[in-house]
This record gives sequence, C-alpha cells and structure tokens, in this order.
Amino acid sequence: MITENRGRIGDDDFAAAREAGLTDEEIVETIGSTVRNIFTNYVNEALDVDVEWPLGTLYSRAAA
Repeated sequence: MITENRGRIGDDDFAAAREAGLTDEEIVETIGSTVRNIFTNYVNEALDVDVEWPLGTLYSRAAA
C-alpha cells in the first residue's frame, strides 16, 4: 500500500496491519524500510550505480 498510494495509508490499512499482529512500532519500521529502499533505488538510478553483486555459492548443510 505504501508505494501503490504514494505514501497515503488509510485507517483500514493500519487496522489490517494491527489485526495481522503488527505493533505500531513495527508498522513505522516497515514504512521506514520501504522508504529507505525507494531512496536507495532512486540514488542508484540517478548515479547509474552498478548493483550487480557477484553470485554466492550455495552449499548443503548435509555436505558440510
């Protein structure tokens, strides 16, 4: 909802989040994390940052 409505979050959305078990603090943290990711993406696009990280190697715990 945060990105779909450009930051406008209705009372129904807050109620649904609380009903799902989120506290007010967790709701604020979720909004903050979303905004941080949007900001980071904008900076990466504006500065043409290469964000292709090298792939990691997966391993099996059974083999370890």
